Amino acid sequence: CYYEIAFANLELKKEKEAADAFRSLATKLPNSPLAAESWFRVGEFHESQKQPTEAIPAFTAGLTAAKTPELRERLHYKLGWIQHEQKQFPAALTTFQNQLKEFPQGVLAGDANFFAGECQFRQDKFAEALPYYAAVIAAKSERFHAKALYRSGTCATQLKQWPQAQQHFTVLVQAFPKFEQLHEARFGIAFSQQSQNQFDAAKATYLQVTKETRTETAAKARFMMGQCALASKNNAEATEHFLEAAFGYPYEEWQCQSHFEAAKCFIELKDMEKARESLETVTKRFPNHARAKDATTLLAGLK
Repeated sequence: CYYEIAFANLELKKEKEAADAFRSLATKLPNSPLAAESWFRVGEFHESQKQPTEAIPAFTAGLTAAKTPELRERLHYKLGWIQHEQKQFPAALTTFQNQLKEFPQGVLAGDANFFAGECQFRQDKFAEALPYYAAVIAAKSERFHAKALYRSGTCATQLKQWPQAQQHFTVLVQAFPKFEQLHEARFGIAFSQQSQNQFDAAKATYLQVTKETRTETAAKARFMMGQCALASKNNAEATEHFLEAAFGYPYEEWQCQSHFEAAKCFIELKDMEKARESLETVTKRFPNHARAKDATTLLAGLK
């Protein structure tokens, strides 16, 4: 009767009343074969109401009572998801690991692998995150394949595994040309090339970023083109890129950094007037930036 009352309320769009009936069933008749599903329904209600502190114990209770594999997998996943959203990353990781141990080929295995990787990633455990993302990539999970490639590239970058990072980002931009973070992925390719001293290739890739977007990623890409030119000891070319980043984009971080780096190039080129102008721009426009102190020091040494 509790079960039928609950579904009748669902039909009437009375979600709270339905959740109350499911809770009554689960608490008053804990040995019922419908108790586990009822806890699941209670948890879903609290999740929909953005009440995670109520949803977590409901899903936990459901998992304790559940016997059927399909329901157990769903309860594992729901519990792990709520814990992840609450930034309870160690607890969420344990939940997803338990799910994958019990259902390694389950219908939600791809999702669990991705979020297990996210739990490690959010704790800056990049090496530990990579195997989970690799499982998502190998399974070609429809929901998370592209995101797993992006995360894998980011993890490899953090670990300074430049060839692997370049490979992950390259596969991503080729296979998913409409990926929402495509420009950042292409930047990742260029940064990997730059970190392997492939400066001409890196500049070409950075240039492609600047042609595809006018976001902050483009400003950063133009700045990095200047750094590549500096690494090739071409101060004149580097200056052009730094000034383009400084004047061509409205992003203060890269404006400040670019003016400062341009000033250093002007000093190397013996153009003290332009060096002073760039350094004064840093000190006057960005007085609270860390580079302002460095700029003041350089200004004091100019003749």
